[in-house]
Formats: sequence, C-alpha cells, structure tokens
Amino acid sequence: MTIGNMKFDYIDRNLKGSFKGLSDEFDIVLTNTHDLVIVEVKYNFYPNDVKTLLKKIDNFRILYPLYKDYKIFGGIAGLTMPQEIIDIAKEMGFFVFSQEGNDIQVLNGSTPGFL
Repeated sequence: MTIGNMKFDYIDRNLKGSFKGLSDEFDIVLTNTHDLVIVEVKYNFYPNDVKTLLKKIDNFRILYPLYKDYKIFGGIAGLTMPQEIIDIAKEMGFFVFSQEGNDIQVLNGSTPGFL
C-alpha cells in the first residue's frame, strides 16, 4: 500500500499488546523500514475519537519499543466522515481515509507531520 510518497510493506490488523498493566488494540498498523501509520477505524467518528488516537499512539510507543526510531503517523478511517471530523484530524496531522466505492481514498494525500 502506498500513502503519499510512502510505500508500506506490512499491514497488521487488530494488533493487541499489553505491558505492565497497560493494554491497547490497534485497528490497522502499516509499516515499512522506517515509517509506521496507526489507523483507527470506526463506522462513525466523533471529535473525541480523533483525540483518543493521540493516546493510542503514546500507548503504542510504550507497548512496542522496537519501533522507537520510526516516524509514527496517525490516521482515521470511516464509512461516514463529517467535515468537522476531517478538519480536526487534518489539524492534528492525521491521515484521513474514506471509502469510495470499492476503493480507499486518502482525503489528504500529502504526508502530515509525524508524531
């Protein structure tokens, strides 16, 4: 899969991790040799859901120290994506994915900032 100018070699779904009482699940994780995208998937997104992704990214760093030197990006994906949610996600530097027919569309194709 390619997003912007980044090509990803691995796609993991429903990745679960736990360490010292902390546990979390990550809907989709895309990786290559130096970049990683954590994608939160929901049927409907609400503003709080977008902000929760920041906490999930922090948890990922704790649960998977192997990726400490990777550039980590966030992304949201949903069937319905109100403009307010798109704006919040873009403002936070996340990729925004939406379904268009049988394809996935990246609503902001340029690479946002890594977290």
